[in-house]
Amino acid sequence: MVEVQLLYNNQFKQLTRNLYSSKRRKKWILVIIGLLFCLSFTYFFINLFSRSIQVSPAFSTIIYPLSPPIILIWTVTFNCGSWNESTNLPLDCDCIVTRNRSLLPQAKVVLFYWRNTDLSDLPKYKFEGQTWIWHHMESPIHTHRRSELTAFSNYVDCWSSYRTDSDFPTPYGFILPNNESHKSEKSNQVNAPNAFFVNKSRNVAWMVSNCGAPSGRDEYVKELARYIDVDIYGDCGPFKCPRSEGSHCYEYFEKKYRYYLSFENSICTDYYTEKIINLLNYTIIPIVLGGANYSSVLPNHSYIDALSFKSPRYLAMLLRSLSADEKRYNSYFEWKSRFTINNNDYRTLFCQICSRLKQSTQSGFSFSSSTKDHHQLRRSNVLCNHPDKDLFSWWYNETSCKSWTPINQFKFWS
Repeated sequence: MVEVQLLYNNQFKQLTRNLYSSKRRKKWILVIIGLLFCLSFTYFFINLFSRSIQVSPAFSTIIYPLSPPIILIWTVTFNCGSWNESTNLPLDCDCIVTRNRSLLPQAKVVLFYWRNTDLSDLPKYKFEGQTWIWHHMESPIHTHRRSELTAFSNYVDCWSSYRTDSDFPTPYGFILPNNESHKSEKSNQVNAPNAFFVNKSRNVAWMVSNCGAPSGRDEYVKELARYIDVDIYGDCGPFKCPRSEGSHCYEYFEKKYRYYLSFENSICTDYYTEKIINLLNYTIIPIVLGGANYSSVLPNHSYIDALSFKSPRYLAMLLRSLSADEKRYNSYFEWKSRFTINNNDYRTLFCQICSRLKQSTQSGFSFSSSTKDHHQLRRSNVLCNHPDKDLFSWWYNETSCKSWTPINQFKFWS
């Protein structure tokens, strides 16, 4: 009897245990189903949200409309006045230029001014379809940090510089033929040089602070001064006119001097700067020394090219001859009634980029890999592709730089 009772008790306990285990299983099944439902709902919501803005969750930013396209300036030029004037406003070409780095995920283009670019300050991510542009306005001789440029070339897609074979050529300025309205305004200015010619008492002026430039311009001027009077202003000469005076110095030169030396610090392919563009606003004949094809960028008979002469002595002979002939001297200003001088305020560059964006077939962006993955960053839907060359070799090897020497032979830079 005791054995039967014990067996019954064991069976009852086993039955109770099985019933309790069954309830536990049902409870856990319900819990698991609930968790799966929550996870599915969360995944669906997140996936829907991420598809709608197409931005990495690593960035928190204000969402702007996809149009007009955004051009983000990551680093600006050392003289950023004209850049600042162009930012955060729609251009005439219907793009927005901004320096707001929080808009990186939405930017169609990111522009880096190389002189101020710090490799430790690059964006942490590059987005698929996003174009990165290297922008530089110094000559190769004055382009330092070569090893850094080699590393940075893995990230950029397009090249912008003063060179005409850049993806986005950006000269310091350019001369355009006048339209009819400009012609009428300037027609009365043709005779302006006559009044200046009589009062000019000196021949050549030069304002310079960078002494010993690799172009050899110091040696050229030293030789030129043997045959004609040359007054040197700035850190490299005895005459002073503070740079803070700006246009007042040029106004002074215009009244006193017949010629001004617009000599570049480098003689490299296509290289010319504001030294010549700014001077064309004044009634003084510029003498140029640089690597540009001046006949293609400046009006005919508006300048004198020093390198077209056999030596500085022959240049001085021409200058003395012009100084004694008012009519011939004034003929160098006849172009002013037919052309307008445009200084580069970078809207030219931005509108070039904007125009290319409109022509491209780019769609929206999606989150891409870290910038450490160089090969993944070379996308087919960026604005430029250079499969057969790299930035470093293009900049240093596909250009010619040289220096003038007193023996009238050029020293070429490698």
